[in-house]
Amino acid sequence: MDDLVRLKKYHTYNFQPRKMSNINLMMNGEFFYLIIEKTEKGRTLEKAVTLFLKNRYHDITLHQYDTSLIKNLLSDQYIAFKVPQLSNVPKIIKESRGIQNIHYMGNIFVAGKTLQNPTCLLIFLNSKTVPQVLYDPPLVIKRIIHNEKKLNVISDNMVIGGTKTRAILPYLKLLFRHSPKINSLLYLGASNGYAQVAFAYSLYLLKSNITLKIYFQDTKLDEAVQLMKLAKYIYPHTKYVVLKKPFREIWPLIEKEKEDNPNAYHVQFGLNEEVYLQGLQTSLQKQLINYPNKIKTLWIVGGSGALFNTLYSVLPETIFYVVQVGKELNVDKERVVIHKSTYPLYSAIKVKVPYPTLKSYDGKIWEFMNEFNDGDYIWNVGGVNAIL
Repeated sequence: MDDLVRLKKYHTYNFQPRKMSNINLMMNGEFFYLIIEKTEKGRTLEKAVTLFLKNRYHDITLHQYDTSLIKNLLSDQYIAFKVPQLSNVPKIIKESRGIQNIHYMGNIFVAGKTLQNPTCLLIFLNSKTVPQVLYDPPLVIKRIIHNEKKLNVISDNMVIGGTKTRAILPYLKLLFRHSPKINSLLYLGASNGYAQVAFAYSLYLLKSNITLKIYFQDTKLDEAVQLMKLAKYIYPHTKYVVLKKPFREIWPLIEKEKEDNPNAYHVQFGLNEEVYLQGLQTSLQKQLINYPNKIKTLWIVGGSGALFNTLYSVLPETIFYVVQVGKELNVDKERVVIHKSTYPLYSAIKVKVPYPTLKSYDGKIWEFMNEFNDGDYIWNVGGVNAIL
């Protein structure tokens, strides 16, 4: 970076400008920054931004938005578009969805020190395959201090749909390859669970048009409502069946749906399917290759058990503190301590959690914050990614 140009980056989940609250812009972890520029004599803002982009991406050009430019991108080539009118951003992202091999990689806001009148840069890539960084990016581990104890938060809230997303996209690709006639995916899980968003985001990345039908237990929990809105925004082919019924009364409805539509596929609760679990293990082994001896103690929420069982295998020396938030966990394993949350499944913990999370799910780990030890790790499975 040129010494005469200083750029500062901010993760946008910490940036909530009121004037931009009407912008329907999907946010995705690593790529979403606000750049605050400071230039000195002889350096323009455009030169500063161009230099920043070229340092970050191996082959990228900066332009005003033009559909013909994005359609004519070469394979593995990036392009950045300046969008001064932020109201045009959703339209441009939607338009790109219909262009084969074009992937929306995220955005960068460019503004002065006062953060007034930001210009939005949208980043696109021509690639025959979905870039892995969009669904299985490197782990982000953040150090926080609580009561003078250092805690390490594995922040999968940076991934849309959370940890489940890391393996759902490869799972869906295999599923569609083996069963190309599938026209509908059926899923029932906790209404405050991340799978609904992970499926929506993965289908969006695959540029699919099949129906995603989510069976949803009716709840007034705001986090569950926000997850529903997010899933429908990300993937417009998402349909919800909202029911005031327990799971045992919903399963027969799903079976009836399968009888009526032979091309509908029912995904098992918690994605407890061998292909998915193998994919999740492959992803986490790669992501945690340098951590088996570092993570002495890991706090994690126990939902369906898929993530816990996978991590238990990947981290053979780690002691697990598992917080039960829903169904009864029957874990007969060494290295495991079970804590049962006193909060109902669809209730948010009243404690302030010092990072973005679902307070009705992962946040319940903090009910047991007095038992944290210095150096503990916390697996934050996900969060409600913002739509600005």
